[in-house]
Amino acid sequence: MRSRARAAGGPSWSLRVGAALAGLAGGVVLAAAPAHAEPGQVDLRISDDLATDDVPREATLRVTRTDEGCVRVQTLMTVQMSGLERDEIEIAVNEDGVWIPLNTVQLTDDAVSSVPVVPVNSQLCENQRIQVRYRVTFFRTAPDGRVDFIGEAFDAAGDRLDRASANRQVLQGTGNARSDDEDEDEDENAAQDDDSTVDEEETVEPSPDDEETAEAGAAQEDDTDAPATGPGDQAAGVDLTTAEGQTTFFNGLGPLIIVVGVGMTGVGGALLVTVMRRSRTDALPDEDDGFGPPVRRRGVLSPTLRR
Repeated sequence: MRSRARAAGGPSWSLRVGAALAGLAGGVVLAAAPAHAEPGQVDLRISDDLATDDVPREATLRVTRTDEGCVRVQTLMTVQMSGLERDEIEIAVNEDGVWIPLNTVQLTDDAVSSVPVVPVNSQLCENQRIQVRYRVTFFRTAPDGRVDFIGEAFDAAGDRLDRASANRQVLQGTGNARSDDEDEDEDENAAQDDDSTVDEEETVEPSPDDEETAEAGAAQEDDTDAPATGPGDQAAGVDLTTAEGQTTFFNGLGPLIIVVGVGMTGVGGALLVTVMRRSRTDALPDEDDGFGPPVRRRGVLSPTLRR
């Protein structure tokens, strides 16, 4: 009976373990399943040098459609900062190259939002992108510290497509960047300074005394720089100049000396070859034609016939 009970209890235990493992695996699969993606994508880019100096900084909001179909898009910019009030900040949008200030709303004690903006080409279809350029200005009365920018995109029905955020640090006082008007003013001032300097240089005229003094100094410099030449040089008519420019005596005769040397070398070589040939001819023994005194060769007296 005990063995039967154990045999009967075995399958029930296996079923329990299998059910537990199946439930665990199902939970893991559900946890790994991705959530529903937003129907759009928002990218927010903010300038890095922010300060309470009444100088506008640019912020760009890019919206991309990821779902099928087309929608009408409107964007919204929110600035969140501790102690920030709506009269301490200005948000403007660029429309056809013109910056238009937007009305702002005090959402909370620390958040200021602009009114929704409908771009000129607000229709956005799949895999298309639009870009909205904002400009944010912190007045000198604004607080400094950490600031959060939130950019959002909605469709015509008010359903949010996506949102993006970025945080920066706002400095108190003057920042690194300056406005375009200040740069233009400085360029104009620099141009005026250059013009005035040119006018001053043109109006300055040398006096007669200054001209005489300058001529005398130039004559002295010419006398000092001129090389001393002897009578022999003048009689021969040779111009010995310094190394500052013109051809010297030796530089003029250099090519001629080289040509003469090469010619003499060739003549010497020809003479040497002629002498060597003649010495070889004289060293050769005379041929025995049979008419002469007997010649001793290798110890044997060879008679020579005479006529």
